[in-house]
Amino acid sequence: MFTIRSILADMTSTIKSLAQAARHDMLLAVRCRGCGHCANFLAADVAKFANSSRPLEAIRFVCSECDGRDIAVLPSQIDRDRARNILVWRPVRLK
Repeated sequence: MFTIRSILADMTSTIKSLAQAARHDMLLAVRCRGCGHCANFLAADVAKFANSSRPLEAIRFVCSECDGRDIAVLPSQIDRDRARNILVWRPVRLK
């Protein structure tokens, strides 16, 4: 298990842009540094609303708990065989 985790960590460290994360069907773990609130998004869903050529650090999110803007975005692989209870949020734009 340790070697699989290190391989996945090496792959996610090479993902720099939203387009790369969407191409590899990755999950974005978005965490507020202020309150610690965390939400998961599919990179392909976020790419529909944000410029996909931007780096992950440049994508703006607002925390729904504390309205903070100091956000960390971490891409991760989806292990569909093991992770069955991951809550994934879908971004929507209301008019």
